[in-house]
Amino acid sequence: MQRYLPVVGTAFLLGVLAVVLLLVDLSHAASLSGKLLALALGLALTATLCVALLARNWRCLVPLGAFVIFVLILPFITLSPVKPFRGFFDSICVGMTQKEVLQQLDAYFPAGGRYAKPEWRPSVDNSLHFVLNPNDGRYDAEIVTVVFHEGGVLAKMYLPD
Repeated sequence: MQRYLPVVGTAFLLGVLAVVLLLVDLSHAASLSGKLLALALGLALTATLCVALLARNWRCLVPLGAFVIFVLILPFITLSPVKPFRGFFDSICVGMTQKEVLQQLDAYFPAGGRYAKPEWRPSVDNSLHFVLNPNDGRYDAEIVTVVFHEGGVLAKMYLPD
């Protein structure tokens, strides 16, 4: 039993790190950032190697494999509407027309899809404002603003909730 204690400790530590990563991904779509995923993998590898070297037990590397698989599939799992909304924002390019921007919105939030389409409204200052879900307190302040000049996108802003 004593020889498996470092393995269980490593699994617990990586489990806590996975839960933290999952919670941050739910609220901020953090798994779309390669830097954050690299940081999580670096922390996991460092912690696992420290435990394995100190305990002189290479079985501690087994939970690391499960954690790496979790980190690799997390960007492809959509658990909240924040991830497709962030993807929509990232897909908007300078020079796109209003019609192309709205087509991107339809691509990320299709009719009858899993999540309701964000509400949008034009502004008098030649911009569009997209609100993720004004009826849900978790997402009512998640806003994308797209500014147009001479018919094309000039700038875009993402305001997280």
